[in-house]
Amino acid sequence: SESTGFGIMVNGETRAWLAETLGLHSKKLASLSRKTTEEAHSHLRSLLETETELDLAQHEHSATVDALLAKLQQNAQQPQCEALLEDYFVRQPLKDAVFVGHVNTDLDSIAGAIGAAEFFGGIACRSEEKFNGEIEYALEWTKIPIPPVFAETPGAGIPDSEGKLRGVCLVDHTEPKQMPKALLKDKAYLDRVIGVVDHHALATTFNKPIFLDVRPWGSMSTIVAHMFIRANRPISKELCRLLLCAILSDTLNLKSVTTTRADRFAVAMLAKFGDVREVNALAERLFKAKMSWIIGLGAYEMVRGDQKEFGVEGSPVKWSISVLEVTCIPTVLEFAEDLMIHLRVFRYQKGDIKDDDGKLVGHDPKKELHCAFLFVVDTVQLESVLLVAGSREKFIAERAFPAGRFRAAKKGIKSPSSRLEPHETLLDLEGLRDSSGEPYVSRKAQFLPCITEAVSALDPALHEFLTKPSGNTTRELVNALIAEKPVHDSVRLVFNEASLYKAVFGAPRRTKSDPELIADSSHRPQEEPKAVNDLEPNMEGVYLNVKVMRVDNDGSIWLGDQTGVVKAVFASGTGAAEKKPYFVKDCGLSIRNAHVKIIRGHLYLGIDRWVSVDPAELPAEFKVHVTNDVSTRLTVRKTFAVSDGPHNMLGVLEEEDEPIIV
Repeated sequence: SESTGFGIMVNGETRAWLAETLGLHSKKLASLSRKTTEEAHSHLRSLLETETELDLAQHEHSATVDALLAKLQQNAQQPQCEALLEDYFVRQPLKDAVFVGHVNTDLDSIAGAIGAAEFFGGIACRSEEKFNGEIEYALEWTKIPIPPVFAETPGAGIPDSEGKLRGVCLVDHTEPKQMPKALLKDKAYLDRVIGVVDHHALATTFNKPIFLDVRPWGSMSTIVAHMFIRANRPISKELCRLLLCAILSDTLNLKSVTTTRADRFAVAMLAKFGDVREVNALAERLFKAKMSWIIGLGAYEMVRGDQKEFGVEGSPVKWSISVLEVTCIPTVLEFAEDLMIHLRVFRYQKGDIKDDDGKLVGHDPKKELHCAFLFVVDTVQLESVLLVAGSREKFIAERAFPAGRFRAAKKGIKSPSSRLEPHETLLDLEGLRDSSGEPYVSRKAQFLPCITEAVSALDPALHEFLTKPSGNTTRELVNALIAEKPVHDSVRLVFNEASLYKAVFGAPRRTKSDPELIADSSHRPQEEPKAVNDLEPNMEGVYLNVKVMRVDNDGSIWLGDQTGVVKAVFASGTGAAEKKPYFVKDCGLSIRNAHVKIIRGHLYLGIDRWVSVDPAELPAEFKVHVTNDVSTRLTVRKTFAVSDGPHNMLGVLEEEDEPIIV
């Protein structure tokens, strides 16, 4: 591993296999250095990596795609009768229509609008001016022009030269609040809607029969590709590539639980038709482009960029779910405090009343959101975390995801609520699986159903607690917003972040050079290793120097120092699994950023992807206190119901008692 720089451990048997596979003599393999050419690196990496979902899809459908391509080429010369019927009865009604996706534009809604407009012979539009870096990258790579804005397009948002407005086909959505604002201004906007192409549940009742193509597939662009095939229509290389990008984006590289066989086939087909050989590399470039764009915009846009609002019948609780799809979660969590501020700003501003020109004319507290959830999804590792912006969000999150683990969103973070501890500002879903055994990565299929179920199951007596106006923090936040209104710098909305920070956290933002921050040990990692005997429930950022005492066949591992031994438990994600090879019997280890976990009342050392594990040279006098196994202790909890009245239970507090020896 030192010679190749790939971070893999190579034993003699593996080295011989690699040498044979690469066609290299073992001495040549051993002499590989960091200066090895990129081609050799790529070749070695391709041999070592397991097949991805994309690889499997392409292999599975390779023969079918080849046969389909030959058949389409034949049919293009001699169209079949069903294709003529498809053209006459299906395509004609939507000819010259305007095809537009939803607000908070994503790549699937842009690609779907472009593809559907080309298929039906209409005009593609985008719903709003701004679009993310992933869209920008995909359009630049495919050399397809960005569609015009709906509000500014003749026949769409404004009358054409004849004073007429065209019919509209909604793409990738049906909810009115996701439609372009210029369309909603027309009181009879539903009369203009003549078609829908979507892969979500219908959310609108239309007042007349319209064209509908709604399929339970992972991407709307899969439906568009399917339309071309049904009609024996050739798809240009550029459009094949754009639709491929959109499917990769919406299905998280075919790894999302929303992925269907139709999506897998469409990816294999479009990659072949579009002459895309490195589909995995394309997906990685798309996700990186999206992440760098999102981070560059700042917290305000990160919270609102991919956000949807929800409610459930029979409950007054209203909430939103924002999703950030990135390739590195810790990079986003560096902005955790700013994100929590703007989640709270967003919650409040949903009650703002604006006129047709967007000018603020009032505020209705009843329209405010009660909870704002932000999930950060690692699209490579298929892991997610939930940023917790307040006690209400925590109250629902711990019921929606009972197996999740709360921890601090980052070192030294402050809590935005008096009823929320700093170590409760993030809910880690790493390693968790849903009932189908899939990791939590999808808003539609996983986050929303879990939260909806949790809200629906709440006792009505708790509704008042979740919906009553917030306290002093919100009032201070409102005052800060009123005192200095945000301004638009032509790229983004700019707030007085210092005022907002002080309003939410009650004190000015502290910098790394702040003497108080330097002096406060709670805002920095532990400098001295902790003793095993001093481990306490829910402890975070644990630093230990230990010896591996025992490794059982079932994977159980015991660690010890001069004060006692503790059993280690590993999260089920890939990040934690990668650390297991370090835990070899009798080895000394330096473990940083671990946490203490309570399972059935017993204390364990938790190892997840955030933990740093390094070999350690222990002194000769290092003798483990083997008779003091702290994992055999039982932690007793006292539970209290907290209420400010007979019908208003605020929640549950748990008080840790001193550990006792069983």
